Amino acid sequence: MFCANCGCEAKPEDHFCSSCGIARSSLGPSSLNKPKQVSEELVPRSAERNSFRRWFLLPAVIVAGVAAIGYAGGEGRSSELWQSQQKALQDEKRLRDEKFSLMSSKQHLSIAKNPLTTPEQALKHLAAIDSSSTEAPEAKRMTVQIQNSQTKALRTKQADEIQTDIVIRDAMAKTTENLLLGEGYSVDVTAAGKEHRTLHLRWALVSKALAYQLSTDNELMSSLKRTGFRTVEITDGYEETYTWKLN
Repeated sequence: MFCANCGCEAKPEDHFCSSCGIARSSLGPSSLNKPKQVSEELVPRSAERNSFRRWFLLPAVIVAGVAAIGYAGGEGRSSELWQSQQKALQDEKRLRDEKFSLMSSKQHLSIAKNPLTTPEQALKHLAAIDSSSTEAPEAKRMTVQIQNSQTKALRTKQADEIQTDIVIRDAMAKTTENLLLGEGYSVDVTAAGKEHRTLHLRWALVSKALAYQLSTDNELMSSLKRTGFRTVEITDGYEETYTWKLN
């Protein structure tokens, strides 16, 4: 037996449809054994939706696959391009080296004397000049001149760097003095010694406790070390003096 309202199967002893809940007594007996013709519009569309999803997702899957293949292909092409570029650079270097080795002493000297040639390149060309050639004496003089010039430039650079570091350490000493003054210590702080690498603190009421307190201030000690200080010295200017190294 079937419910005439919803078409679901019904048992003879049921007074109400277990699916739609309609009272079976309200329906004529002729309709109890006939399933109701359900409209096609009420048929579940899950199959159609699944089919639609498949057709909808298929282009996306295809596009993703093509993109993955394209990426793999692009990555392969990038690797091939990189290898090609490296080979071209190696070939170019090999040609330069061959050309360099075929130069005469006169050509090496001419290039070394060119104002546009860097000191490093000039020294390389001068070193390649045959010691028995007529260009050798001049090449030797030029080599000494260039090396002396480089040494002087290096020393000047180092002196400038040292002077800059001294200025920085002097400023650090002043900052430390202001910090201690702000905490109530009447102290004079200066950067002393060679290249101002010693932080010198002078306080009339210096004590072992204060020296220990400063030495255990990790933040302050780290800042001093980064600035280039190697030693910290605190004294009262008379008898009490405490010194420690910044390792």
